[in-house]
Amino acid sequence: MLDTSVRAETPAEEIKLGQTYTVNRTGEAEAHQGNGRSEAPENGFILENKGTPASAVVYKTVEGRKSPIYVSPDGPIKPGVVTLTPRSTCKIWVAGETENTIFVTRYESNPCEIDLTGLRSVEIDYANGKWIRMTENKRSDGLVN
Repeated sequence: MLDTSVRAETPAEEIKLGQTYTVNRTGEAEAHQGNGRSEAPENGFILENKGTPASAVVYKTVEGRKSPIYVSPDGPIKPGVVTLTPRSTCKIWVAGETENTIFVTRYESNPCEIDLTGLRSVEIDYANGKWIRMTENKRSDGLVN
């Protein structure tokens, strides 16, 4: 087995929806908190990468801990401008042997992507090789997610 390591080049910094995060040629944060590009969408972010290719990781505080909720799906982002739009989805699957690692290498079922927009919770069942949506609990506070 090959040894693999992951190294963060820039510190995690707070960014809000509608803002831009710019990384300069040396890999340092140059501008964010709304003082970047004006075309950032209200429901997303803009990453302006002026440096070397890098993967974007977005964290959210969940139960008091910062947890990664998004990693560039196509690997490192080349220098340039990219819009990142979070979606309220999660992907589930069945796996026999698991451990807390970075990569999932084997599924024992087809993954199922669940759209959680407007929902507080959802119950999914897996039987005879199929995912079945059993119940869902809609948000009552009017928020989307």
